[in-house]
Amino acid sequence: MPRQDAPEHNTAKNDNVKNGKGRLILVSGLSGAGKSTLARSLAAALPDAVLLDSDVMRKELYGVPPTQKLPEEAYAWEFTKKLIAETERRIAQAVGEGKTVVQTVVLVREEQRERQEEFARSLGADFQGLWLQAEVATLFKRVSARKNDASDAGVEMVERQSDGFSGSFGGSWAVLDAAGTPDEVLQQALDVVSPVKKPVQKTPKTAGPSSP
Repeated sequence: MPRQDAPEHNTAKNDNVKNGKGRLILVSGLSGAGKSTLARSLAAALPDAVLLDSDVMRKELYGVPPTQKLPEEAYAWEFTKKLIAETERRIAQAVGEGKTVVQTVVLVREEQRERQEEFARSLGADFQGLWLQAEVATLFKRVSARKNDASDAGVEMVERQSDGFSGSFGGSWAVLDAAGTPDEVLQQALDVVSPVKKPVQKTPKTAGPSSP
């Protein structure tokens, strides 16, 4: 069964990585919240963005197609540590090049979310967390309807994730309403990560009284 812990991060020692000034956008939420859908659209909408989908990467590392169901051993802690290490390596490389990384991952506990933010800061990267929130009944319906999907999570996994949720969200996290359409959720995310700056209204100069 997938385990949600994570090992200590290997802080990158390369000065070029730390000076990259890239950004990590973490798309999180319970299974069925729409993380992968949002992340794909978000990565396509942002310039020079790299998408890292945890479900797709796990299957890539295991050597199977994205839609092939994995055996339990692929979710064992030893294999999950390999996934985390490879994910961190790719994040470090991308942000070191000044790119934006859009990563999907289920982080149900507050310490996990804090750890991810600390990792981004250790690389000198900006961080923004996006938590997709929806009613459990909605999540059940979505995972039950999945076909040819990279995620193997079903109703039972949603229940376990929901029961294991703890903590709150810090200032670097935004909670989005994931019950809407993909376009509506994307707009919420863009409002957070790429807000449109309103033009400054300049006060028109008024002519002073004319001299006689």
